[in-house]
Amino acid sequence: MDKSHVNGGTLSWSVTCTTPKITVRQEWILHYHGETMGGQVTSRSTTPDRTPVESTTQLKGRYLGPCAVK
Repeated sequence: MDKSHVNGGTLSWSVTCTTPKITVRQEWILHYHGETMGGQVTSRSTTPDRTPVESTTQLKGRYLGPCAVK
């Protein structure tokens, strides 16, 4: 994990994973509003001698209740 930040109902963080063949960086940002949340994750990957690839995925969800106790 490279960094994380909380500001009120907003949470953001980034993660970088590196191997000899590829580097992937993800940047997350989530906004919480009561029982709902929305945000996005942007992924960037680079490999030697290839064009970098970037994608962004939108996220949304809502609280469904507590998990069942096992």
